[in-house]
Amino acid sequence: MSQDKNKYLRIFFVFITITFLTFFIYSVISNSNIRTQSDNKDVNFLSELVDDEISPFCNGIEYTDYKNINYYSHIDINFNDGEKWFENIFSLSLETQRAIKPKYKKSYDGFVNAYYSENQFCSFPAKIRISGDWNDHIDHESLIASMDVNLIEGNIYGITRFKLFLPETRNSDNEIITTTILEELGILTPRTFYIEVGMKTFSNLYFKSKFIFQEKPLKEMVEFNKLREGPIYETNEEFKWNSILNGMIRAPEGKRILMLSKILNDSWSKKGSANLNITIQGLEKYNKAIFNSYNSESRLNYKFLGNNELNLQIFDAAMIATLSEHGLTTHNRKFFYNVLEDQFYPIYYDGNSNIVELGHLRGYEDYKDWDYFGLAIGAENILNLPRFNKINFNEILNSKGLSIDMDTSNKVIGRFYNNLEVIKNFKTDQKVTHSNFYQNSEIILFEDNFKFLFFDIESKNLEVCNYNLTKCESDVKNLSYEEVLKEKIELSNNSSGYLIGGKKDDFINTDIAITLSTYFLDEIKLEVFGNPNIQINKSTKEIKIFLNSISEKVKLQGPGDIYNWKFNIASNIELESQDSRIDENLLTGCLTFYNLNVNNIEINSDSMFCEDAVNFVNVTGNNIVLNLNNSSFDAFDADFSDLKFNEIKILDAGNDCIDFSSGIYEIEQLYVQNCSDKGISIGERSKLKIKSSKILNSHMGVAVKDSSEASFDSIEIENVELCISAYRKKQEFGPSYIYVKDIKCPLNSINFIQAGSVFDVRS
Repeated sequence: MSQDKNKYLRIFFVFITITFLTFFIYSVISNSNIRTQSDNKDVNFLSELVDDEISPFCNGIEYTDYKNINYYSHIDINFNDGEKWFENIFSLSLETQRAIKPKYKKSYDGFVNAYYSENQFCSFPAKIRISGDWNDHIDHESLIASMDVNLIEGNIYGITRFKLFLPETRNSDNEIITTTILEELGILTPRTFYIEVGMKTFSNLYFKSKFIFQEKPLKEMVEFNKLREGPIYETNEEFKWNSILNGMIRAPEGKRILMLSKILNDSWSKKGSANLNITIQGLEKYNKAIFNSYNSESRLNYKFLGNNELNLQIFDAAMIATLSEHGLTTHNRKFFYNVLEDQFYPIYYDGNSNIVELGHLRGYEDYKDWDYFGLAIGAENILNLPRFNKINFNEILNSKGLSIDMDTSNKVIGRFYNNLEVIKNFKTDQKVTHSNFYQNSEIILFEDNFKFLFFDIESKNLEVCNYNLTKCESDVKNLSYEEVLKEKIELSNNSSGYLIGGKKDDFINTDIAITLSTYFLDEIKLEVFGNPNIQINKSTKEIKIFLNSISEKVKLQGPGDIYNWKFNIASNIELESQDSRIDENLLTGCLTFYNLNVNNIEINSDSMFCEDAVNFVNVTGNNIVLNLNNSSFDAFDADFSDLKFNEIKILDAGNDCIDFSSGIYEIEQLYVQNCSDKGISIGERSKLKIKSSKILNSHMGVAVKDSSEASFDSIEIENVELCISAYRKKQEFGPSYIYVKDIKCPLNSINFIQAGSVFDVRS
């Protein structure tokens, strides 16, 4: 009995000791400098309160390690069924025809291992297919090919869809150098570099080979260049390749191959009626540029692609100066349609440059309108820009996998600028007359029973026309968004056709009409949509705006500066839901500031009904004060901006009170109350610093997402379900980091810090 008693006493003392040690360790941890996702006191591992979370990046790699990934040594391509992949390549290698038939371009499931150190890698599931038009994209000896890769999860440098080209298919170093030159000029250019790619051969032997990695021109490329996502177009090459596969390499004398506009990112276009309307609007403009050109097969009429001719002239001059004129022919053209400016931005694609070996201009016989398009103006504007820093340029090239010395890269830069000098001084008396649609349609080769289609999104009317639009009739078939956006639309009478625009009459009309009301503040355009009441007092620098209907909005359009203005905007409209977060002008804000510099401005809003009461896009500014009340959805949204606020006060928002994306932001004093979702949302690689902040009565206090960093000197949060959250929402990003010097949050509230993200508390 005594032995049992001693036994129980020993157990009791062990229990007391463990309890004491546990309490001691807990006390140390709770007062330590850094708490991350491993600290249970601050972390809820379940994310029921976060409805937009996706899985952690690379199995939860921590933010510091993720941030330091600036180089992948190589990637491995693996196929779930390697036999079928090589069977497909082997069959293709036996083809005698130069063009690759569509049947060889089916996708195969696999995964990509991206190595960020010798033995550490991230593994991403992927779909992979052969890429390229001609059989030079196949190495017949080793049975490897150019590849089109779609990562199902994860990203490489923020890129989820990319091409891996056999280097010789893009003239090797020429592609890297040309894309770098265009990037330095601010031209929309897919990120392009060399990368070692490892994979197993058909005989199961592992080997590595150098490929050109090039991102596909989609959402990530647009947003990386600080532009709001919108429709991206290319020329539909279906008819060209059908002709080639049928043995006709070129059209007969006096005839031309049909070229049509095609939407590349139809997933964006399907998001709502406004998205679809914008997509069809842009499709029609691009088709006008094709069908009203002097040569629809090789040149576009830029009149229909926006008022900023310089944007297009600079692109053309740079392409010709880098010997990339192959990318100027119609079937290689790609454009981003920036609806906020009603302007098409050219995207570099397949220039086939030879600037390294050849260097001097080699001419471009299809480009007959040097004077008409102002190539000299484009070249002169580039020459007036600061010259490339030769050391930096060489370092950039070498960081992209080239082994190029200073002397060689300097020679390439010299050739580029010499070519621009030649273009600037080029003179010609040749005048170009553009053909209209009817003249072009008579010499284009059309398939039998070809149909042009027009879809009016308001009336849902589908108009079906013959090739020259002389005979048209309505089709009663009720089309879904998905059906409208197909390359070939099936009709109710078992025939099919191709969408070319919204209305036939608008498509035929070649006049460019602008119907917006426009005011000017300090030489800045103030564009008015609808018919709101506007009062502008230029002496006191105050503007009052009252919106009477949901179709009314106001946009301040840069470039330019706005100083010392006060904006008051109000309405008596309340919305509980809406069909789309954007309108047909790509506006989310009732009041939008776009492409501006602002200083010492105050904005007051009341009862705004838009997706964002106030929206800043690509704005830099200081000394900003916001007072925003009774917003139906988000109160304030800023994208691609660099802003410093003196004070922000927001009361009552139907969604987030503040949403910061893709920028750098600082706030002296912040007070938000009654935010239906998040008090502050920080996302898409943003950086935020706040000195003093208070968040009351919200679903979530602070959400830091998608590779963002947030720093709070002092934050007080009351009456929320979730105090602090850090997680990943979008595939192209990774974990996030939050630093808080002093925090007060209710004991009954929780935090959610996803694996990989870091919550650093110093209080």
